[in-house]
Amino acid sequence: MEMTLRGAILQKYPSASAFGKSMGWGRQKASDIMNGRRQPTADEMVLIANDIGIQDAKSFMSLFFPSLSTM
Repeated sequence: MEMTLRGAILQKYPSASAFGKSMGWGRQKASDIMNGRRQPTADEMVLIANDIGIQDAKSFMSLFFPSLSTM
């Protein structure tokens, strides 16, 4: 099964609040990004990927652009 951005974040953080605090964001912004209601900027994508340990392009694409990913 393919990993979602929400799933990848929740593997590291117990909640949107904890994720948001780690990123320096509020809970609502973190929740909106985790649940697909808000698309992170390119810079935010890089910060998130680094924070949750995404190190390869395929994983990055599948998390942030699942409809474009060929995994």
